Amino acid sequence: MKVTTSLRKMCKDCQKVRRKGKNYVICKSNPRHKQRQRFSTCAAQYRVAAQQQARASEPRMTIGGE
Repeated sequence: MKVTTSLRKMCKDCQKVRRKGKNYVICKSNPRHKQRQRFSTCAAQYRVAAQQQARASEPRMTIGGE
């Protein structure tokens, strides 16, 4: 499966599909035409960084009450 920023139909049998919030191209005649769209925005990078900071600031659980 190719992961690209823009999806393109490569043959007449390719179909664009949206599943679980992601865009895909599926092709029954040639499985090599499968594609998934990824986001190439800066907003996605900032969201990942914010999630990592939130995880780092959470208190860690310890065994034995220390």
